Amino acid sequence: KGRVKDFEDVRSRFSVEVVNKEFYGEIARAFSCLAGGRRMVKSHEEEFAGVLKLPSKAPGDPKYKEFSVRLIGRLIFCWFLKKKISNNGRPLLPEGLLSSDAARSTGDYYHEVLEPLFFKTLNTPIDDRDAEFRKGVFAEIPFLNGGLFEPHPDDYYGKPSYRNTLKVPDEWFADFFAILETYNFTIDENTTIDVDLSIDPEMLGRIFENLLAEINPETEETARKATGSYYTPRNIVDYMVTESLKQYLVTRTGIDAGLVTDLLSFEMEGSSLSEDDNRKVVAALEELRIIDPACGSGAFPMGVLQKMVLVLQKVDPDSKRWLASLLSNIPDTTAREMMRRKLENEHDMWDYTRKLGIIRKSIYGVDIQPIAVEIAKLRCFLSLIVDENVIDEKDNRNIEALPNLEFKFVCANSLVDVPEEGQQDGLLVDEYFEKMEGLIRDYFQAWQPGKKKDLRARIEALVDARVKEKDTVLRNLMSAGFHSKHALPKTKKKQQEIEDVLRARSLWQSYKNIFNGEPVGFFNVRYFFPDVKDGFGVVIANPPYVRQEQIKEFKRHFQALYDCYTGTADLYVYFYERGTKLLADGGVMTYISSNKYFRSAYGEHLRNYLASKFTIRQVVDFGDAPVFNAIAYPSIIILQKKDPERSTVKTLNWVPGENIDSFASVFAERCRPMEQK
Repeated sequence: KGRVKDFEDVRSRFSVEVVNKEFYGEIARAFSCLAGGRRMVKSHEEEFAGVLKLPSKAPGDPKYKEFSVRLIGRLIFCWFLKKKISNNGRPLLPEGLLSSDAARSTGDYYHEVLEPLFFKTLNTPIDDRDAEFRKGVFAEIPFLNGGLFEPHPDDYYGKPSYRNTLKVPDEWFADFFAILETYNFTIDENTTIDVDLSIDPEMLGRIFENLLAEINPETEETARKATGSYYTPRNIVDYMVTESLKQYLVTRTGIDAGLVTDLLSFEMEGSSLSEDDNRKVVAALEELRIIDPACGSGAFPMGVLQKMVLVLQKVDPDSKRWLASLLSNIPDTTAREMMRRKLENEHDMWDYTRKLGIIRKSIYGVDIQPIAVEIAKLRCFLSLIVDENVIDEKDNRNIEALPNLEFKFVCANSLVDVPEEGQQDGLLVDEYFEKMEGLIRDYFQAWQPGKKKDLRARIEALVDARVKEKDTVLRNLMSAGFHSKHALPKTKKKQQEIEDVLRARSLWQSYKNIFNGEPVGFFNVRYFFPDVKDGFGVVIANPPYVRQEQIKEFKRHFQALYDCYTGTADLYVYFYERGTKLLADGGVMTYISSNKYFRSAYGEHLRNYLASKFTIRQVVDFGDAPVFNAIAYPSIIILQKKDPERSTVKTLNWVPGENIDSFASVFAERCRPMEQK
């Protein structure tokens, strides 16, 4: 940029946004070098051949990009682990294990170092490891669990033949680590007002929201050309999370909105509430359940996690109330007592206590992209790891095994529900849920391989029972519903009944995908999150924008499920109605999406549905402002599940050219009240 003009010029050149953009550009280029494909490099497009080789997959197969994203995610996660220092000043992962020098000098680095690190060390309790991984450099590495390093079917791990057919060149790793070695990494999680000039865990979200958009067929072309701005900006995430939690807390506690605003502000220290009000806030947060039905890499759930921790730091500084709640939810008495002793003796782990409780009880996510769900889990794991207290002299270096998040972040189709069960098997359904809820609760912190495997088998057995029920119904229909001489149903109605049962059976069969990372064909709260009894206090999302021509296969099902159905409606319309149906009474829904439903013909049903059934709190229309490349003409709406009332709706039409970084303050100054009629 030439000669430095003044201090502001220096600061702009060294801002964290500049660093993040440069970093993402280099990571994205490394991704393309590995997986292949075209991408914008500065002002021109480049074609990359791709150096990765996968078994039985031709170059260009989507599995190449998914494998690359998963590998990069694990590598950056491990890089952050190197920055976590013990009481004796030793890193959580040995410094020399991950480096450009190690990649150049080892030979077959992926198979010789990374596969043992991922699948035989981080994923295996120390006492269960092979002898060679209980000594030397691997002996220092703690067991983490949590599914992040469990071999995925598409990791091509476990067969001798994969060593010759799965190839990642050592030179690629050397170049990739050289990029990481150039930057300053920190394990401190930056907020919107506390920003270090470094790569922090929050940066993971930006990287992977962009990369995930590139491997999504609907967004691939525009994301590839966006060069790093294909994500929900941090300040927009913070605003949406803050406003959602504020409305929820005001409704549940009756505390003045101004005082709640102070609680949610990173700039205001401590709580100015009475002890009674502090207790009300803790109780409300204990009851809060929040879901993102299109979670991507987890931007909104992670934003909620940070904000809830902030509030708990203020209203429950010694974490006594939150700890009691956390311990009460650990069913195993031995594990509960071990956790109690550890947390009560290590006061610098209060944030770990808060985060574990929030992840266990409060946040949920669903996404159709398997790799997106994996990255969302990774961000949760990293958020917990940064607050662990590493003590070299203790077992597993004092690292608590990470929880299992298969029933917190689920790969499923959020918009398709399982067909309603018939009344005749209601008793069986109730028994099913009672058993399933207990198994899922136990599974969350079942880190022993044997116990984890047993719980999975018992959950799958319950699912198999549901499939057998459908088989019984199908046999009865087939025996009573066909002509004896011809293999044809007697009536169209009978044919439809048979098709519906076959579909329900297929959906149930897909449920077991929850353990292998592939999408489940449906989503139903009772079947995935049975501890959520009465709906969610907050539903928050950036629903995908997919044109109606690309969703033809689902239209018949959408027509049966959604009042807002219109044959020409784009996909995000159905996410609105789905979100409202996930809400608890008084719950808050906050979405950022295209504003086309404001005025388009296909949005008429949605407009009438929202205006006639819910209390609208805020509407923001960004027009053609470049908030981010994911949405053309973005908008934000905040509504509450309450009967419509003559209330004031805060509205804002964004002025082109205004700085989006100042969104919150601009909205506070210029929003215009309108009456909901």
